[in-house]
Amino acid sequence: MNSKDFIINSLRTESPLYTSPNPRVLHAAMGCVTESAELMDALKKGAFYGRDVDYVNVREEAGDLLWYLAILFDELDTTFEKEMERVINKLKTRFPEKFDIEHAHSRDLEGERKVLECGT
Repeated sequence: MNSKDFIINSLRTESPLYTSPNPRVLHAAMGCVTESAELMDALKKGAFYGRDVDYVNVREEAGDLLWYLAILFDELDTTFEKEMERVINKLKTRFPEKFDIEHAHSRDLEGERKVLECGT
């Protein structure tokens, strides 16, 4: 297969639906992906390039993630506190006592969804 055929075959499965999501949600999501990549790059340099991990940079990237989450939470009319509580409740549903492999492999997705929907 050549590159032109690859492009033609790829485009036949592209969705024709182009909608514009909420720009603040899109901005926040794109920012989270970008900052996550920068965080991973800082760790990669320590893991694979023999450099000391620059934890000042790691904290900076984590802080940047919080900045983008603040935009997202504002647009979704929620708070860090509400989302912290929501994720802990979800994890308590997933792992009633503590993490274990059995619960990790046999999740109650319906139960988790119900917990996530509480308070929305």
